[in-house]
Amino acid sequence: MSISEYFDDIIVNYFSHILIFFLGFCYSWSRSNIYFFSVTARKLKSLLLRKKMVIVWNDDHLMHSEKICEKLKSMNPDYLYCVIDEPRDLLFYPIGKKYVNLIILFVTDVTKFSELPKERKLIQSKLLNHLKEGGTLVGTHDIIYRRCRNFALQKVYGCQLNNFRRLDAPIDVEIVPEHSTNPLLEGLDDNFSLDDGELCWGDWTADANILAQTKKGFNKRKKVPMVVTRKISYDGLAIWLNSGDKFVNAPRSVSQPEEALVRILSNASRYSEEIKNYN
Repeated sequence: MSISEYFDDIIVNYFSHILIFFLGFCYSWSRSNIYFFSVTARKLKSLLLRKKMVIVWNDDHLMHSEKICEKLKSMNPDYLYCVIDEPRDLLFYPIGKKYVNLIILFVTDVTKFSELPKERKLIQSKLLNHLKEGGTLVGTHDIIYRRCRNFALQKVYGCQLNNFRRLDAPIDVEIVPEHSTNPLLEGLDDNFSLDDGELCWGDWTADANILAQTKKGFNKRKKVPMVVTRKISYDGLAIWLNSGDKFVNAPRSVSQPEEALVRILSNASRYSEEIKNYN
């Protein structure tokens, strides 16, 4: 081997190592910053289109979320409707009312946000920050059931659900008279029904507002809350709906979806600020 060939090999090896190091660094950096890029891209999209996002997830089938978004879009077209496949996808989205008008999470089957405790806490932390930045969160049914282990959200809503009863017939619901003018209930009859398949209940804190309840008693002959709101510090709003339980299939209230449920979700999106300031 000549001296020139020897130095050529050294130079090639040297630059090969630099290139490998650089590509490895770029790969590592992009992986660690993928959340940042995803969140930033969605922020820019929201700002350019001048539309806030409505994010929807359910734990049964993507099709149910898509149907709900179609219904909501027909009623409130001025939002970007985003269907996510699993709760961890929330980590790729911005939070707070500047970019996200509403987050809707349907938990119908005691589904944990993640089997990994660390990731479950991270997702809940994201939701808490959304509320702290003035955002609105709609959680349903099992989201605060004890076995889902969403302890942070149980504190947010002011309740841990620990009782349930399955039902074969649609649930008759009545609006609590003192809350009949709450914007969240606009367009609903004083009495309506939801085919939820199951009722859940627990003990709610005194500052939780029960807007609608079952027409008859179930819990030791007490009426069970169906729609509950609680205003959070920093101007956030948490809304809980009893809809609905997956037995063999998702409940009709969610899978159809039923008009009363869509109306509540639409009102939550359209009147979130008015609901916060109600009473």
